[in-house]
Amino acid sequence: MGLRGTRGKGCGVCGLGERKAGTGPENVRSLGCGDWSGSAGTRRAGITPGRHAMNRRGFALADLLAVVVVVTVGAVLAANAHAPARAEAMGLASMRNLQVIGQIASVYQNEHDGLVSAYSWKAGVDYQVLGEAAPRPYSDDQEAHAAQQKDILRRLTGRVTGDDAILNNSVRIADRRFSHLVLADYFGFPANSELWADPADRNLRQWQQHPLDLDSMPYGEGNPDASVYDDDNNWEKKGVVQRWAYASSYQWVPDAYQTGYGPVADTPHLFAAGAAFTEMGGRTIDEVAFPGQKVWIHAEFEWRPRYDWGAGAWVSDGLWATYGAARAPKLMFDGSVNDLPASRAGSSWNPGDPATPVWRQRYIPLDTFPLPNGDRTRQLDQRFRWTRDGLAGIDYAP
Repeated sequence: MGLRGTRGKGCGVCGLGERKAGTGPENVRSLGCGDWSGSAGTRRAGITPGRHAMNRRGFALADLLAVVVVVTVGAVLAANAHAPARAEAMGLASMRNLQVIGQIASVYQNEHDGLVSAYSWKAGVDYQVLGEAAPRPYSDDQEAHAAQQKDILRRLTGRVTGDDAILNNSVRIADRRFSHLVLADYFGFPANSELWADPADRNLRQWQQHPLDLDSMPYGEGNPDASVYDDDNNWEKKGVVQRWAYASSYQWVPDAYQTGYGPVADTPHLFAAGAAFTEMGGRTIDEVAFPGQKVWIHAEFEWRPRYDWGAGAWVSDGLWATYGAARAPKLMFDGSVNDLPASRAGSSWNPGDPATPVWRQRYIPLDTFPLPNGDRTRQLDQRFRWTRDGLAGIDYAP
């Protein structure tokens, strides 16, 4: 039986094989192109020794590189094409959170004779904090609100005793970043519910999931670079750090929970008491002159997605809410929501210095917070954070 037509055992590139003595397919030795010895048979076939092998290796490498480049570029282009849609989806989800918060806050108002949701404990009244020996009074409203916040957190988290117990924190205004806890307590929401976190606020969502990992929270590992971040030493206190897991991405404007405080020039994170007595809480919806034009609660940042090449994933850079271009989600006192740019809002004031036409100050980040956009010394109009004329004022004209 002859071997004519037996080609399948030859080179995978050119299909040629060398026949050895004997019969049958088992006597056909496959030759890779690089195995040719330059015999007359191969020369007659017009094959240059090694040429196929070199071409095959060179083509495979170039092809691989080309594929990698094409796939990478395609992935980036596709990702960039989806970035606006991703940003819009995140913004809509954040505004839905605010809508829900507004709805439950409105129920709270209806059940409390029009009171805007806020801590309600007052100075000079005896209150019992869970885990403490006996009721006692507090010297001012700020201390009373701090005690109420501690009581709420202890009841909602069960952290009453031991190393993880919720501690006192009267060095920070309880209402700032934590006004939502009044609603959580009243309606039975978890203190670290996702409702309180902007979907793009990855830091807060991580803290919510790991509330005992204090090292991951702002100032949990001490004070960072003071030339970049707010360097008030009180941020490092355990009673402050342990609360970040129960904070909110959404802030009530200061006028919604107090009268008498004003901004501080050297940091946007602290307030100063005015000459008059500062009353905390007790604001009513009837004090709001233009509910559809006055901001009530706003996201602290607008989160803008970008592709992080080092991480190989999409991340969000936060733009502080009072930058002119920022479109942070906002809830108005009439329950409507919007993401209008801050630049369209009316200018702010300092209630302690009403003669100053516009109150401006620079954004200074806290540890782990987004860095300033551009010039770190830029003075920003605070817009709806400190609305001129307070609850009687207008943020967004029709």
